[in-house]
Amino acid sequence: MEKYQGFVAINVDSGEGLNVYNHLKKRPEVVSIYLVAGQYDIMLMAESATSESLADFIIQEVQNTKGVVATMTCMVLRGEKTAFST
Repeated sequence: MEKYQGFVAINVDSGEGLNVYNHLKKRPEVVSIYLVAGQYDIMLMAESATSESLADFIIQEVQNTKGVVATMTCMVLRGEKTAFST
């Protein structure tokens, strides 16, 4: 069964990074999540069975999480794990 995936870059209020990270990492849609340095504070990959349910997760859960200021989503068009992936 094919799943829909998206990378979500998240900006958070100052001091809220770990709280947002800990909240979102518990969600079943989140495949991987990282606290990062740079333009964004958190990067995550989410997946769902339909594009609609993935959009609902991003709009209703991620964007409404306390401390989230802005998001930028890139939907995956094609991808695979490489021989170097663990």
